[in-house]
Amino acid sequence: MSDPPQPQAAPEPATSGQGDVTQPGPEGVAFLPFGTDQPLYLPLIQGQIIRLLELKPGAWDDPVSARLFIAELQHAPEYDAISYVWGDVSKTVPMICNGRTLHITQNLNAAFKRVRLIDQPRIVWADAVCAS
Repeated sequence: MSDPPQPQAAPEPATSGQGDVTQPGPEGVAFLPFGTDQPLYLPLIQGQIIRLLELKPGAWDDPVSARLFIAELQHAPEYDAISYVWGDVSKTVPMICNGRTLHITQNLNAAFKRVRLIDQPRIVWADAVCAS
């Protein structure tokens, strides 16, 4: 008689190398939130999923850095929607999003600087980044 099969432990979540745990994507495949080898905008496969932006802490003069991620509306973390005037779309500034450069309008950059916190991340929704 053979021994009954032993339960296997779930695999440990991989990390992006920056201390951030991966999140499950479609079909349970993990994706690296800071991986530059993946598209910045993953498709929203269900009607109740949105993109949110976690602004990293920083002082006014610090460049804007953030993590774009997806969340189910029913289980989304608390977030604030940002209302701002787009401004001249030809005048952009770079920000770091998921480890890569993303160009945003000067007005959105100023709005991010205004609402981000100095000592902890802040989760926001901004149409120019989250609705694309």
